[in-house]
Amino acid sequence: MYGKGFYPSISFVLISYFFMRYNNRTSQHKIVFIVNALMLSCAHLYKMYYYYGWWGIEVTTLMMMNLCRITSVAICYKDGVVPEIDRESKLKTRERYYAIDKCPSFYDFLGYMYFCGGTIAGPFYEYKDFI
Repeated sequence: MYGKGFYPSISFVLISYFFMRYNNRTSQHKIVFIVNALMLSCAHLYKMYYYYGWWGIEVTTLMMMNLCRITSVAICYKDGVVPEIDRESKLKTRERYYAIDKCPSFYDFLGYMYFCGGTIAGPFYEYKDFI
């Protein structure tokens, strides 16, 4: 998958999982988004600097789709911290439905990120729809 471009892509996912898993659930979604947005920006700047004017699909396309998926999982995981009793009043219907109570396993997370139906074609789908 994209030759050497696989390394930034997998590091993008591994770092995200690490921050999501080992940070406070109420703030991890912000950290995950900021770190991923910075990594994606660096990848774009690298591409612009070294391959200016080159046109084609490369790893940043995959990273942009993964940014949506990673951020979505992090936010749904944050929504899962709200107790079941308070979810009716604190969360919207969609947030209640997609809330993730337990952190996804590493292999489930990798499967979600690199599922060929979403990676190649690119439609966005929620983690709970995948599982």
